[in-house]
Amino acid sequence: NKYAFDAARADYSLIAGKDARYLTDTGNEAGKYVAIDVVPGTTADTDKVVAVWYDGKDLKYSYKVKPNTDYDAGSGTGDGYWSPAITIFTEGGKYCAVKVDPNGGIHIAAQDSENLDLKYAYLSSYNMVYNEADHAVVVDSYGITGTQVKIDTQIENGKVIPYITYYNG
Repeated sequence: NKYAFDAARADYSLIAGKDARYLTDTGNEAGKYVAIDVVPGTTADTDKVVAVWYDGKDLKYSYKVKPNTDYDAGSGTGDGYWSPAITIFTEGGKYCAVKVDPNGGIHIAAQDSENLDLKYAYLSSYNMVYNEADHAVVVDSYGITGTQVKIDTQIENGKVIPYITYYNG
């Protein structure tokens, strides 16, 4: 089998790349790294899925309201469809990780591909208007950092604290 997995087409949607079997092109470049999480709703129909992926140059972000549909990115707009992809980090995104905190905030970490730094971004909600200059920071820039990235959150003294683990070569 030349395909990555063999699931029924109605069981998944594409966020990046192409599916030659179904002549689907999302309009988003696919890369080697991807991470997803869920903003939980009261039912599966009110959940929101958030995704980050490295497209080979930049880290992209998209979300899907009513994720129990199989609509691909680029095939429409509104509930059930992936939002248009936005750039979270320019020149970076390897080893990406995403975590939704208990308050619905989105925490993103990845390696800066150009400088090999570890970067972090925060979105206060899944559909927040994002600007890299205002919402992204370098967490570690000593040597070659930021591979095998994982991120989690903990509430301490009423505040959400992100914890990032990674390998520093």
